[in-house]
Amino acid sequence: MYHQSRAQSALAGGRLDDAASEVQSALASNPDDLQLKQLAAQIFTQRGVKYYQNNEMLAANDDFRRAVDYDRFYGQAWDYLGLIAFQQHRWADAIDFGHKAAELQGKPDPAYVQQANAQLVKVLTGGLGPPHHSHPLQPVRGQSNYNGGP
Repeated sequence: MYHQSRAQSALAGGRLDDAASEVQSALASNPDDLQLKQLAAQIFTQRGVKYYQNNEMLAANDDFRRAVDYDRFYGQAWDYLGLIAFQQHRWADAIDFGHKAAELQGKPDPAYVQQANAQLVKVLTGGLGPPHHSHPLQPVRGQSNYNGGP
């Protein structure tokens, strides 16, 4: 409880590095505590947002990954992972992460998912636009046949 209380206090005070350190100490003692895992996801997501806003994408990506490792249902972290993937032109990941974030948050897919879909179609068709029915595309992750649009 000691480290969990300190992590919560540090989070409330905006001391995200301290919060991350304290929650990791708490998790070392209680690795299966779901409340601690949710707190860790919140802390690492908030710290990741700070890194993202400072254009420190490697650190941001690492923290968002940690957040979803602690709580795979933490939609905000998935959304930021989708944004980073979009910026890196990793279209399939942007689509997957953005869709997952939307499902978890009960919202429609973010705009970047549609844009990533359009970019993926361009890549898969050599920039020629939507495919003709006689030339089916390779399956996209988790789908048996990609229909070329939202």
